[in-house]
Amino acid sequence: MIAKQNGFTLIELLVVVFIIGMISGVAVLSVGSAGGDHRLETEAQRMGRTFSLAAQEAILQGRPTGVMLNSKGYSFLMAGKDKWGALEDEALLASQTLPGDWQLELTAGGYPKLSPSEAGEKEKGVPQIIFFPSGQISPFELQLSDSTTDIDYRLIGLASGRLKLQAGEGNL
Repeated sequence: MIAKQNGFTLIELLVVVFIIGMISGVAVLSVGSAGGDHRLETEAQRMGRTFSLAAQEAILQGRPTGVMLNSKGYSFLMAGKDKWGALEDEALLASQTLPGDWQLELTAGGYPKLSPSEAGEKEKGVPQIIFFPSGQISPFELQLSDSTTDIDYRLIGLASGRLKLQAGEGNL
């Protein structure tokens, strides 16, 4: 007579423990990457790609494209015959507003830091950053920061037309 087996084999238990461990690991990784610093980094990367797109738009249109900044966001302008105007029909270059605790700070052309809102008030209607049809850029350093975490990223535009994104001092 064969005895009836009660319970699970060691192999069955190991398979179940392995599956639970894999699911837990994936859950921890996905929750850990959705923090505020990851959102800020993602926004900084998106801003860099959008600025690069604005530079390409200036080349394609044969007219300067500019960025008008304030401490809470930015918008894109295109040079007209006698003044700057908003870009029309450009969903990818639409105005952007930053979340509550995030801020932008601009240093342009080696001059002392100005908050973007002050710079915009001094020269109404003229963008602080200009992308030229030649592929060049008015030099700038734009800092995107989160006041609650002291994390920041810098988008640097070189006169040659190159854009660089780097983690700020608060990240290291």
